Amino acid sequence: MGYSNSADLAERLGLSNTDPFTGRVNAQVTADGLTDEQAKERSEFVEHLNDNGLNQGLVVIAPHGGKIEEYTDLQAEHLGKLFPSEQVSEWIGKCFKKSRGAFDRWHITSTDICEESFQKLKTIFGRKFDYSVAFHGWGSDSICIGGGRRSIDIKQQIKTAIENAVLGSDIKVAVGIDNGDDDEMCPEGFNGNDSDNIVNRLGKRGVQIEQSMKAREFYGIKIATAFADVMRPLI
Repeated sequence: MGYSNSADLAERLGLSNTDPFTGRVNAQVTADGLTDEQAKERSEFVEHLNDNGLNQGLVVIAPHGGKIEEYTDLQAEHLGKLFPSEQVSEWIGKCFKKSRGAFDRWHITSTDICEESFQKLKTIFGRKFDYSVAFHGWGSDSICIGGGRRSIDIKQQIKTAIENAVLGSDIKVAVGIDNGDDDEMCPEGFNGNDSDNIVNRLGKRGVQIEQSMKAREFYGIKIATAFADVMRPLI
């Protein structure tokens, strides 16, 4: 794949220039075999997978864990503990950079995530789970519940459950519109309805939850629990 934005490339990789050079490309993103602590020390990306090899009910992902979209990995880990292994699988990417700047170095949009670059993600990719959920963070002060068009029937239930989870705060919760119109609280590009979005490619009914920093830091576990309450009778 070509890379057209040389300035962005230089910034991401800390290069002094983007003059032509020779090298060998390794498509694998993750540093295999590292612990989280080793990844922190080396400014690396690691992936974690909990999967029994058979589950087709729910898969939970946090592709931007670690220091990219903080607390999303903790939400995914918590959700995974609320169901037996035959009902839930979890895939988490944790990204670190010692001198900060993890977002600039490691962030990739959900529509650009390719299973070929992530060894553990690839092992579950072809299974097509009944439900999938991705925890994300964004700069807005609200929560957007988006996802694929086939998940519209459960989005409102999730919205109500999350509103109860953040009750007493000033955090607003919205559901992404699926008719092509833009929505101020769930704008195009963040509402997760693209068929190429990894959450929609993993599950038949994909849900993407975009959350403010306040929501993740102070209500993250409650939000994950609220989602589990909606899922429990479905899987």
